[in-house]
Amino acid sequence: MFVVTPMETFKVRLIHDKFMPNPRYRNLFHGIYTIFKKEGMRGCYKGLLATILKQSTNQGVRFLVYEDSKKVLKKYIPIAVSYTHLRAHETPEHLVCRLLLEKKKKKKNKKTQHRKQNKKKKRKTHKR
Repeated sequence: MFVVTPMETFKVRLIHDKFMPNPRYRNLFHGIYTIFKKEGMRGCYKGLLATILKQSTNQGVRFLVYEDSKKVLKKYIPIAVSYTHLRAHETPEHLVCRLLLEKKKKKKNKKTQHRKQNKKKKRKTHKR
């Protein structure tokens, strides 16, 4: 929180300043320097409560969605899903799609193997 709040303060102030008719800050470094010089450390932590509320609700929702998604996915994907399964170019959504396709492919392969075995058995019985 104590690292995020100053960055949020600088970001918000610089964005709002950019759209003003007469911007006060020339660039990022000038903005940070000016805020420190005029308001000191206290100026960097303006909006601390708002940042705490925003981050806590954000993380709370993310945690609930992650846990519920994990429970649902475990029903459809028997292996443990972890980020170690990700390939370099994949996102977690791509991983889920790839794993579901692999599962479907395995089922299809099992069916074809079973059919081949049945055909072999039939051939053997016809030869006798």
